Amino acid sequence: MIERDLVGEVRLVRAWGRIGTQGSERVQLFATEKEAAEALEVLARARRRRVCESCARKSRPSRGG
Repeated sequence: MIERDLVGEVRLVRAWGRIGTQGSERVQLFATEKEAAEALEVLARARRRRVCESCARKSRPSRGG
């Protein structure tokens, strides 16, 4: 999520964790919203790539059977 804090800094906030737990959060500061959006796109692209690779491994038939 891209947001502006009270002093006007642009922040890219990533949060994760299990339901019912405190979870974790990572915040990165950027000079502009455009830079933050570009960083978010890089993260999203990497995540999609990992998910696609995971699905591809599951769908491959086992060898030597």
